This record gives sequence, C-alpha cells and structure tokens, in this order.
Amino acid sequence: GNISQDPMFIYPGSGNYRLQATSPCIGAGSNSISAGEIDLDGNPRISGVVDMGAYEFGSMAGTTIQIGNEPYTAWTYPINTCYEYNYSQQIYLESEINPSGTLTGFITKIRFRYSMYGGNGDEWKNWTVYLGNTTREEFISGADWVPLNELTHVFTGTLTGIAEDSWIEIQFQNPFYYAGGNLLVAVDENSSGGYCTAYWGVEYTNAPRSLLSGNYNFNPDPVNPPYATNGPDYEVAQLQLFFPSSLAIVAGV
Repeated sequence: GNISQDPMFIYPGSGNYRLQATSPCIGAGSNSISAGEIDLDGNPRISGVVDMGAYEFGSMAGTTIQIGNEPYTAWTYPINTCYEYNYSQQIYLESEINPSGTLTGFITKIRFRYSMYGGNGDEWKNWTVYLGNTTREEFISGADWVPLNELTHVFTGTLTGIAEDSWIEIQFQNPFYYAGGNLLVAVDENSSGGYCTAYWGVEYTNAPRSLLSGNYNFNPDPVNPPYATNGPDYEVAQLQLFFPSSLAIVAGV
C-alpha cells in the first residue's frame, strides 16, 4: 500500500529505514501480500498486522527511539569542538521519547549525529556521559545546571567510529533505567585540544533546553560547573536512545 504521510524512518539519509516508534507504517500493512516470513533483519514478519516497509518495528533485539530528524546542523551541542574542554546538559521531553506514556526500561547506548568539519576527532573524543530522569522542562539561566548527584554516570572512554554524516554510538558501561518522563543528557568532554568546528545534527525547540560551558584553558568540573558560555539555548542535539529487549523485559516492559 501507499501513504501520503511521513513514514518516519530512523535515519534514511544513512540508509536506516527502520521505523520510529510513532511511524504511521506500524501495523498498517497487509498480511495477505507480505513479502515472506522474515524482515531484512531476519526477524519474524507477522505478529498481529504486518508493518509497511522492509523492517518490523520492535522485532530487532531492542528498540531505538530517535529525537530529531530534520536536516539542521549547528556547532554547539553536544559539544563545541573549538573549545579544549566542554560540559553540556540537554533536556529531552517525554513527548519526544515516550509519547504513549508507556515506555520504561534500561537504555544501554545512545548516538549523536555527527555531520562534518570535526576532523578525525582526536582533539575531542574523550568523553564522560551522565543521564538523569528529571522533571525539568527548561533552563532559566546559565547557572541553572542540574546537580551531578541527580545524574547517573553511564560512560567514560574514547569515542570510536567517528565519520562524517553518521551516528556516533556510545555503548554504556552502566545501563541507565529510564522511568518515563523527561530525560537529561550531560556530556563532559575532557580531551586536551580543540578543532574548529564540528557540526552536529540538531533539533530546534520552543523552550531553552540546553546549556554548555566551554573553555580553552581549564576543564569545567561537572560537580560545580561555571556559568554557561552558551545558553540557555533553543536547540538540542539529535539523539538516538537504544532500549534492548532483554533489559526492557527485566524492567517490566
């Protein structure tokens, strides 16, 4: 069949035609004309009413939720690579992650869309990442940081797979339990050096939901961040959240 709506693929620009959670293609196919018993990932094609497209939503080993799919780019979030050091916080809303209000579970990795102009990443690929469930919907000043003791450390290490026009994947050392509601993502970039300037996929917002403190000389301390050099801003980095099926079942999903 055909539809006139946006099918809401995860990222067609890089060949990822799997469906987002809010895609109108989910359950909109016809079982009588389904092409085979498995999808292109090798997973069962029919469980209820088949989805339109080459991939069944949720049939993979987990579910990827993507925030932002517009072709916009900017250079500030999640980090500004011109600075030698960065600390940023961004708020993602429940309406973007979990519009049905039924999703909870563990997140085991995230991805940021890297667009271009950042070199090979040697000057900015040493990251520590924190996540937190939050009731915050916006930042009201450059000092309005969410305290570190309200966040969970999920990753410290070196980014790999850095390539232009691709998603940089960060596999957590410590899975994070998403309880529903809004989500805060904090990035502490600790590489010594800068490279002007990487562009990132961004989504523009209707409220100020991002802060960044960057510095050429000293490394901002997430325990006591200095006043933001950027923000509060009306943009967030495009983000993918991965919920594996095994851990989601443990969480009661």
